[in-house]
Amino acid sequence: MTDRAALLELVDGYLEGTLRGDALATLERHLRAEADACRLFWIAVNHEIQLRQHPFSATTTLPAAATQVRPPMSWWRRPRLVLAACAALLLGTVGWGLLHRLGNAAVLARIADVHAPTGDAGRLHHSDQRSEPLRAGLEIRAGERLAVAIGAGLELRLSGEDTVLSLGSRTTLTLHDRAAGVLVRLESGSLNAVVAHQAPSRRLSVATQHATLDVIGTRFAATADATRTSVEVDEGRVRVVDGAAGSLEIGPGQSMVAETGKTLAIARLPDLRWNDRRPLGVMMLCRDQAGWRSNPRGWLGEAKIDVTTPAGLADFHHRLDTVIDHTIANLHEVGAQGVVFWDLEGPGYVGDPRQLADLAPEMAVVADAMFARLRAAGFAVGVVVRTEAADHPASGGLVLRRVDDPVREVQAKIAYAQQRWGATIFPVLGDGGNALTMTTICRRVSAASPGVLLIPTGADADTWRWGAPWYLPTQPAPEVTAESARLTLPNAFAVIAPLETAYLQQNRAALVTMVAAGDVLTFRAWHRSDGTLAVQSIYAEAKP
Repeated sequence: MTDRAALLELVDGYLEGTLRGDALATLERHLRAEADACRLFWIAVNHEIQLRQHPFSATTTLPAAATQVRPPMSWWRRPRLVLAACAALLLGTVGWGLLHRLGNAAVLARIADVHAPTGDAGRLHHSDQRSEPLRAGLEIRAGERLAVAIGAGLELRLSGEDTVLSLGSRTTLTLHDRAAGVLVRLESGSLNAVVAHQAPSRRLSVATQHATLDVIGTRFAATADATRTSVEVDEGRVRVVDGAAGSLEIGPGQSMVAETGKTLAIARLPDLRWNDRRPLGVMMLCRDQAGWRSNPRGWLGEAKIDVTTPAGLADFHHRLDTVIDHTIANLHEVGAQGVVFWDLEGPGYVGDPRQLADLAPEMAVVADAMFARLRAAGFAVGVVVRTEAADHPASGGLVLRRVDDPVREVQAKIAYAQQRWGATIFPVLGDGGNALTMTTICRRVSAASPGVLLIPTGADADTWRWGAPWYLPTQPAPEVTAESARLTLPNAFAVIAPLETAYLQQNRAALVTMVAAGDVLTFRAWHRSDGTLAVQSIYAEAKP
């Protein structure tokens, strides 16, 4: 059988309703890749339409010859009818306009990226009751239902535009094509949207059980469950329509909740609440590019440490225990609230505790006990996290890669450190790239992870509402300082980077004023120095 004949058999099976599984997938592949195959398919469809519109009815009496049983003849084996179908197609009975419209409407989106730590991202449920695993590159057609697995997430890109929808864990939705634009029916879960500017005649809409969100072009987040729908807008405006409660528009930094039986109202998330302003210890245990074969990550800055042999590992762990002993004593003496590890995974400030076992296995085996000791001594603990993903190519080194959803990236790292070590303090390195501002990242993360202190190192104007920015007084002052932020946000404060002893002494009066107003001084916690004593003295005078 020739390739053309095989294609004709596939089309015939499709029209008879007997095509299933791999055969159906083969036909779909031909139609997407071959213009001639697509043309042949629509000739067949038009021919089928003509047959079903034939004036014969179920009660029509056929000539005797016609009542004889004959094998069914495929449409493409009836030359005169094929010619008639071709003529009808060319004359517009079905027409290329219909072909073009149906072809474009078939695929509404594609999965651009999948995040599935367990390997299971979820399922795509087709309209014919089939389903398949969610994976990058999968096309989403109108009416198909996506169900994201627990702990997974994915990124959808709408066809023909730059709109990106990031779906969170346990999100379920379907996409529909309408004359007025794409409709996302969000059954449950969460989505973050970066929406390309929409034409006046076509707009993206998100429908939940409680409300419909009409979008022109903006960045926003929406979550829904059986009882309520919440929306947060980062840029632009979103119109929220609730059939029972009316409608309203919300703008940047505003949020709204739609709930059955309640009126719509615009609100802001609560400001940062972190009342502990005692000093904060920092731990930096590595040495960049040490070049020591037996201690490649430069632990404790000592060339004699050997993490490549059992005896060397035992010695390193003993040394680390001694360092933690000194750290606990220093934290108590200064009256600190806690301690944050900046380089737990090794040099370079990786900012991803999930990679600890791969990047620093000698630290991974003792990290749990180390954090448990610090917490048992009464101190909060924390680790650095990054908004970027940290990749480690085979050639070596560290490559930071911006991600489309930095909020999800930061949330996943924080959740890991919270569950494993009870961490509550998180310096946030990096930025949101072109996706989100640091304000948006901090706002969403703080809303999803209440009770943590975010210390962003790249703050913008409104970040003070959701975090305590990292501040180094020896560098040029930021656009918005802690002092100016407190004019409108009384709880705003900065976390001041460790300062050298000379600076602490020369600028003592200014630092006393800052601490009295609520700013937090940090110090190197692993050893006692004149700088540690200066911090202790400043707090004693400031009495914050």
